[in-house]
Amino acid sequence: MLLLILGLLLLAAAGLRYWLQGADLSAFDNGYPPPIAGSDVNDGMRVATQSVMAFTGATKGMKPGRKRIMALRDALDSIADDKQLGANFMASREGEPHGEWVLTENTDLSRRLLYVHGGGFVAGSPRSHRVITSKLAQLTGMAVFALDYRLVPEHSRLAGLEDTVNAFAWLTEHNPDGPSASQFTAIAGDSAGGNLTLATAQRLRDTGRKNANALVGICPSTDVTLCSPSMRVNQSSDLMLGGALAPLLRLPRLARLLLLAAIGRRSPASPVLSPLRGDLSDLPPILLQVSLTEMLLDDAARYFHRARAVGAPVTLQTYDNMVHVWHMFAAELPEATVAFEGIADFLSQCESEGGQLTVSEKVQDR
Repeated sequence: MLLLILGLLLLAAAGLRYWLQGADLSAFDNGYPPPIAGSDVNDGMRVATQSVMAFTGATKGMKPGRKRIMALRDALDSIADDKQLGANFMASREGEPHGEWVLTENTDLSRRLLYVHGGGFVAGSPRSHRVITSKLAQLTGMAVFALDYRLVPEHSRLAGLEDTVNAFAWLTEHNPDGPSASQFTAIAGDSAGGNLTLATAQRLRDTGRKNANALVGICPSTDVTLCSPSMRVNQSSDLMLGGALAPLLRLPRLARLLLLAAIGRRSPASPVLSPLRGDLSDLPPILLQVSLTEMLLDDAARYFHRARAVGAPVTLQTYDNMVHVWHMFAAELPEATVAFEGIADFLSQCESEGGQLTVSEKVQDR
């Protein structure tokens, strides 16, 4: 009887672990495309590094809680305050999704881009990501709508996904002047916003709603189980995420997964939280950009290899020695300009060729 009880307990523990962690995805650790660009230490990199360290140090020594969250939000929101931004910003109106339009002199209101900011689901706003949204507006000529989605912990983790899905549906039928059908509509997002971008496309497909014409994931978080190799291999080289995720990674895996399940109110392996683990077929063309030295490298690479295995039109672009979401430092890093131009070219190609994109087979181990 004792052996039976022990066996049942072990079986239950194994079942719980699988529910929390999901399938082993190491089969998709198949290397990375060679970097498009990279940077050694230079003046621009030093400035970007100092900015990252100032942001990550804003909450140093603070105990977890409301004050720490607010300090993090304030630090991220002010990161672009001293930047020169070549765009106009217009807040959405009452009754519309919360956010702001980002417009330039060459904006074509019939072409629209929903931008979903990063910030670990607890911070970030349209204001914090104006460097990115203004550059995208300038280079693409699209009317960019930066979404101000609901954040954790005031709201559930899925509230942000609901806001993104609803904002996209609204954007296809509205421009800054009012009701007007869009001719081309894309979604882009960075980090946590990249997660919401990819999860939104899967939700739109599964519910039979009009989907995006193209998707862009900048350093996206695709797997919140935090089980990929780069989570540990790149921890010391990731100035942005290394310190923030260190406490979680120090926990035993089962304890970490249980904590993540409590935060997300469901299994971390659920596709609505971890789009990597969902159905990746029948999706719009996807562009992923990631640094080879950041912790989310394998989130992007695994998504690329798994999506490509089911025939999805996905492209992965890597950059070497870049900070997480280096696009925030467009004035300091020429690699940010290259990355933005890559996004603009991708969106233009999707629009002109109807999403018939080819994916490079050239992949190297690292």
